[in-house]
Order: sequence, then C-alpha cells, then structure tokens
Amino acid sequence: MKGFSAGKAALICGVLLFSAAVEAKKDRSRYTPVLSDKLGDLELTAQLLFGLRAEGVKSFSLDSSGRMPSGEIGTDLHLRLGVIADWRPLSGLALLGEYEQDVISSAFSGERDIEGLGMPYSREMAHAVRKASLRASIGDYVHLSGGLTTSHWGLGLVANDGSYGWAPGNALFSDPRGGDRVLRLMLASGPHTPLNIVGSVAFDWVREDDLLPMDDAKQIIAAIRVGVEQPFGADATFMHRFGGGDDEINLNVMDFNLWAGFTLDRHMQINVEGELAIISGTRTLQGFPASSEQTVTQLAGALRAGFHLRQMGIVVDFLYTSGDDNFSDDTQNDFKADPNYQISILLHRHVMAAQTGRGAARAADPNLLADPFGDVGEVPTRGSISNTIAIFPRAYYRLIGFEFYGGPLFAFAEVDNADPLNTRLNGGDARNALGGDPGTYLGTEVDIGVRYREVFWGSEIVLGLEGGVLFPGSAFRQLDGELMGAVWGGRVLLQYRM
Repeated sequence: MKGFSAGKAALICGVLLFSAAVEAKKDRSRYTPVLSDKLGDLELTAQLLFGLRAEGVKSFSLDSSGRMPSGEIGTDLHLRLGVIADWRPLSGLALLGEYEQDVISSAFSGERDIEGLGMPYSREMAHAVRKASLRASIGDYVHLSGGLTTSHWGLGLVANDGSYGWAPGNALFSDPRGGDRVLRLMLASGPHTPLNIVGSVAFDWVREDDLLPMDDAKQIIAAIRVGVEQPFGADATFMHRFGGGDDEINLNVMDFNLWAGFTLDRHMQINVEGELAIISGTRTLQGFPASSEQTVTQLAGALRAGFHLRQMGIVVDFLYTSGDDNFSDDTQNDFKADPNYQISILLHRHVMAAQTGRGAARAADPNLLADPFGDVGEVPTRGSISNTIAIFPRAYYRLIGFEFYGGPLFAFAEVDNADPLNTRLNGGDARNALGGDPGTYLGTEVDIGVRYREVFWGSEIVLGLEGGVLFPGSAFRQLDGELMGAVWGGRVLLQYRM
C-alpha cells in the first residue's frame, strides 16, 4: 500500500474517537457530518466516507485466441476524510477552506495476471489528496479561489469528481471512485439578478485524469451558469487544453448542460438533466505509424429524465458517444466518457474494458505484428463508455427503507466495434476482438438491484446488492459467426457516512 503510514492510521482513529464525543449532538433522522459546529464566526464541518465493493463476473472471451479471465472476485476499498472551515469575520467577507483526502481508494484484489492496458482491477492501492483549497469572497461580487480541487460538469461526461453515484430515486447502477483533480486558480462572480447568474474564469494544471493517468495538461476555462440552485437552469463551459506530457495536445472543449424540475402535485415530480460535449483540435502522438499529428473531433450527449411518485418512479437514460474504427488514419473520433459516468454493471465496466485493454497489448506486441502500433494508449476504454448509442429505462420502488430498481439497457455501436490487431491482420476491414465481423448491436443488458438506506444517530449506512446479465449482440460476433455467450455478474456494496 503506497504512502499509508502509522500517522495516517492515527488520524483516522482520532477522527473516529472524536466522532463519539459529538454523536449526541446529531439529528438522528437525517444525515449530518461527524462534526458540524459553530465557534463564533467560524463554522467547522468534517465527515468520513467508507465504501466497500465486492464483485464477480462470469468469464468471457477476451480475444480471438480464446483467452479468458479467471473470474476471480474483485474487491475495492474506499476511505475518504474531509474538513471544511467557513469563517465570516465581517459582514460581506467570507473565507472558505477545504481539505479532502482519499486515504485508501482502489481495488486490492481481482484478475491481474492478463497483460493489457486499463484492465478491470488494474489500479494499485494508493492514496490521494483531492482538495486543499482556499476561497475568499466579498459578498456576491468577487470569489477568488486557489489550490487543489476536483472538477465536475453536468452529468459528468467530461469532468467527473467521483462524488455522484446512487441516491434514492435515481436508480443508478453506479459506485464511483477517484475523480479528476486539478491545481486551480479561479475568479468568479455571482449569483446576480433574479436569474442567479454566475460567471467564472480559471486556470488549471491537471494533476490526475481518470482516463489519462500520466496527463499533466494545462487548461484555461470560462464558464457561465444561469439558475444556480434553482429548479431550472443551464450552463456553458468553454475550455482550451494544451500541453499534456509526452503527447502534445491542443484541444477545445465545449460543454453545455441544462436541468429542469417540475412539481405537479405533492407527490408527483418530473426532472430532466442533459449534457452535450464537443471536443475538437489536434493531438500529437509520439511514434504513431500513420501520422504524428491527429485531428480530434469527438461528440457526446446524455439525457436523463425521471418521473417520480411518492414511493416509485421511472428513470430513463439516453446516451450517445462517438466512436472510431480506424486506427491508422490521422483522426481521433472516439469520445470516452469519464469512467465515473456509469449506467450499467457489465457491458462497459468489464467486457469492453477487458477486450480493449487486451487488444491494446496485442496490437503493441512485435511477436504478433511485424510493424506493431507505436502508440496504443487511445485503444483501451478503461471502463469508460465509448462508441455507444444507448437507452436505459429503469423503474424503482421504495419500501420500508429498501429501494428495488432495475431495467434493460439497449446498446448499439456508433461505428464498428473494431480491434486494432485483428483489423490490421484482415487488411483494414473491421474485425472485433474475437476475430468476427462486427455488427452494430452491442447487446441487451438486464440489471436489477436493491439498496437499503438507514440513518441512525446522524450517520448514514447504505447496503446494496446488484446483479445483471448481458446478452451480447452482433458487435460481439465470433470468428465462426456465432455470438459470444451471455455474461453475468453481480456485486455487493457497502457505504457508510458519518
């Protein structure tokens, strides 16, 4: 375990012991942080989050050689500490300091013997400071902030801080980890006018990106948001990203979000959230065989709509992410959503992650290709959603603290589900990881789950059990023309907040 010392263990024990002293102050009926107290002009808030996940997936073919994972149970441990200090010494003046750390966050068991990039359970146990920042505000006119922080835009397609998973009423099959972290200097102003308008400009230095672990790009960002903390609103974010370590990047990102909520009567609500992301520019890949400079054009859109009654409801996700089935041209069209944007259990998190990760390793193997791909970093999805058109309707029902939810995911490939090695060996005509001629249907995945949520003495515990089965479509056609067999799996989840 990297960087986990006796001092950190003592810190954890200290927080737990201190929490017992303030337990009596908690509201037993709703979640309250372990420490939430006001000392004159200073308000302190501290919280602890613990998460544990254990999951298993039936073995499936990874490549045309018939290689299969062992099906070993994978486990993931998550422990996060956070402290917020809000000091308001004078009227109109506020200072906000925030510190948050993932003491432990990563998989510590699972299949790790198969060579590949971004394979499931491939992240090593580690720790990371997520936030260490300070913000000074003069009324609503000026907000100046700086330090280490996380990024999250809209539904989380482009920037996702890993803090938005399952919650009562969203029926999400999601258990996020990690999150994008940046060193940021930002100037903002607002909210202004009855529309609650907030504008901001910022400079970021990327410290960790969930999709590009070694990326250290710089970013210039401008954003405007209308309807802050209101049931109706929209925002637009414009970012120029440059630098990027070994691979020089020069990208422009436009991200648009909207949200709307309608209360029809006391127990009937409708809510809609949407995000549209457009990425364009260039990226220079060192050693790429066809061209050193790649033109980037990527597009993604997501829409989530919910209809909620008192104890039940329906939630539907629509998703589009562009794909790319040509590994030797001078364009990059495959949009990869942040891995923390999750909608189902099996298709993208396991099957696509494992097959593309294995495909990247095979494409770079000189024993398989006389002229191997020089850079295969863009091939693995690393658990993210890419090259997908999907609709995922789900229903949920709440009963005595339990919430039951589930539904079918219908997923299509935007372009051929192509594997770089098999496509090259077939003269450029697309072939998938299994060596077959891919169709456009990724498959149908049926997921069901139940979570139990309880708040006691102000602390919240959530227990979950989820399972699913994927019926692969023509995109997973094998060399003999038959479809890959059904893949099923499940997981047990625990989350505790105090």
